[in-house]
Amino acid sequence: MEAKVELSEGALTQIFDDVLELVSRGGQLVRDSIKTVDKKVEEKKNVVDLVTETDKAVEKLLFDGLRYVPPQKVYFFLTCCS
Repeated sequence: MEAKVELSEGALTQIFDDVLELVSRGGQLVRDSIKTVDKKVEEKKNVVDLVTETDKAVEKLLFDGLRYVPPQKVYFFLTCCS
């Protein structure tokens, strides 16, 4: 049985604002990388599964940023919104 987590509207708004800021920064990384001529690309699993350095940078940004969101908020987000 999962524990029920309830958050106030203000807490939900704060989560949304925090995640929106992270996603906006990730989007800026992608836009900036489009202007770059030299791009590093690696194979992940096979020749059609590619990962760029921009992919890695955005992933790091999101994971590092989500570390600062309190665990109960992350749990709520993952259970309700995934």
